Amino acid sequence: ILVSLVIREQLSPWLSRRLSLKTEHKNILLVPLVILVGFTNLYILFVHTTYQLPALQNSYYHPASIARAISWMEQHTEPDSVMLSTPDTAFLAAVQIGQRVFVAHPDETANYSLRVSQMKGFFNNQVNLSEMEPANLRWVFYGPYEQSIGPNFQPPSNLQPAYQQEGITIYEIYGEP
Repeated sequence: ILVSLVIREQLSPWLSRRLSLKTEHKNILLVPLVILVGFTNLYILFVHTTYQLPALQNSYYHPASIARAISWMEQHTEPDSVMLSTPDTAFLAAVQIGQRVFVAHPDETANYSLRVSQMKGFFNNQVNLSEMEPANLRWVFYGPYEQSIGPNFQPPSNLQPAYQQEGITIYEIYGEP
């Protein structure tokens, strides 16, 4: 509808002159524009809800439990400590509280492919923390995204649960990783 109004204001004077319409009849041009734009919007909504929304529904919203766990981290982590998690969780932690993370955005993570591989290997019990850089890795976040990568994750002995709620465990790393 907004597009129709803009088109009417910009296009209507030109069309009115071209079609020799009187000023009081120029609003008649708005009706076909609203109908055209309305059908276009209905088509987009129909396609989106019928074909895309069921497939992407889970990717639109992150679980609120992750936000609560990240808020807990804000109160209990040091500013220079690094958290190990999936990129999905890391994005939220970096944005919500400024948490330093092991792997997040491909363009902002050094050695992104290597770090993703190490993160996946860790949550699948195939990579040790000692094989990962940086040395100030202090926290491991094990929530729904991490569980989808490593459903059989067994934390090493130097990981101690610091937070356990709503299916999320945040481990603190004690001693050398």
